[in-house]
Amino acid sequence: MAQVFAQKLDTEDPDALADAIADEHLMGFIKHCQLSELGVEENEIQDALRPPRLDVIVEEFRQNATALAGLTDGSSRKAEDWRQLIHEGITNHQPNFVNKYSAALEETTAEWVEIAQGNLEVAVEVMVAHYGLKVTSAMCTKAAAYLRTEVTEDLRNVDLAHNSAWAADWQTHADAKLEGTWGKKIESTDPRLQESMRIAIHHSSMAGNALLADRAAALSAEFADRALVPMATALDDALYRSERDLEQAGEWPAWTAAEPPPAFLPPPSEFPLIQPKSYNKLFTEMLTQSMSEDKAGAVRDEIRRIVISGDFLRRQHSDEDGIKQADQLLCVAVQNDWWPSPSASHQMLKTSSDLVPRVNVDIERLEERARAWLRRSGSVFGNFLGISLRSYLGAVGLLDSGKIPESEYDRRRT
Repeated sequence: MAQVFAQKLDTEDPDALADAIADEHLMGFIKHCQLSELGVEENEIQDALRPPRLDVIVEEFRQNATALAGLTDGSSRKAEDWRQLIHEGITNHQPNFVNKYSAALEETTAEWVEIAQGNLEVAVEVMVAHYGLKVTSAMCTKAAAYLRTEVTEDLRNVDLAHNSAWAADWQTHADAKLEGTWGKKIESTDPRLQESMRIAIHHSSMAGNALLADRAAALSAEFADRALVPMATALDDALYRSERDLEQAGEWPAWTAAEPPPAFLPPPSEFPLIQPKSYNKLFTEMLTQSMSEDKAGAVRDEIRRIVISGDFLRRQHSDEDGIKQADQLLCVAVQNDWWPSPSASHQMLKTSSDLVPRVNVDIERLEERARAWLRRSGSVFGNFLGISLRSYLGAVGLLDSGKIPESEYDRRRT
């Protein structure tokens, strides 16, 4: 990929190439983080923050305002009187609606803070495995700028402004549904009266959407500075450390069918059951068996991706305690979680903090992740590495019978 961009841009400058590749894949990274929040269609942050029981809160608002306005008592009044009663119903119960919406928003904010961090960790691991440290660092920096400027401005200047205006002007929209009734007595069950109340509830409840947009804007700016920027720094640090390891990595044996280096051979006095000349063949066969059919044609690329990203560890340790135990093996390990400032978390009394991640792609961690992948319980390599000398040479139990052909056991014994 870097070669393609080098030809296109006519440059070999690594910073320029990383910047161009990051631009090309920035929106993919942002969507992977579930931070896409521009325009009418893209509302990932607001959708995640929106209270799950919003319909219940709105319905309670509607019932209370309708009851106070007398729209359920079967009475008959002048349209102007109904207008005043609807106004009283809305103005009396809207504050309670806003308070309940705000309380629910506190809960979803706490959930989003944790989810957003987890999404970032996984997205960074994926991008590092595909595009490298330098490009992923550029992606984090660009994503931070995107949230801090475009997203925050769009949320405040469009979503917040529009919803606030609609909520403030609910009376005008409700009155429009009563046109033609002024000066007349109408029943509480009149469809025009019911529609006026529905519109009043709909528009006045936009105050909740205004709260949502304001919170999303504040959290976007906070996440940019407290999570994405520290992650970019951690990636730069990892790049510096990995460049120091280049010389050591050059000493690794080449991934070819050639004879293993002398240091990898058993002592001449030992009689190995697996001959060194068959190491590569056996390893390649087991690798192929470990891959799904759609990945069989690109085994090496897939193994590199798996070891760099360490995504198998997150699948193995899906619960929070398991992830913490595997923390030092993960590609992205977190030493301190982020938390937004009071301006974005309001009622939650918790000290704001920056994310403190460490990106583990040094030689030692890569070797440890490779070993962890090989020794996965129930995997082709895990089963092979877990067998004893006795079980390698023959079936030792009823459950072992039939798993390996007798001809293979005979070959191993001779």
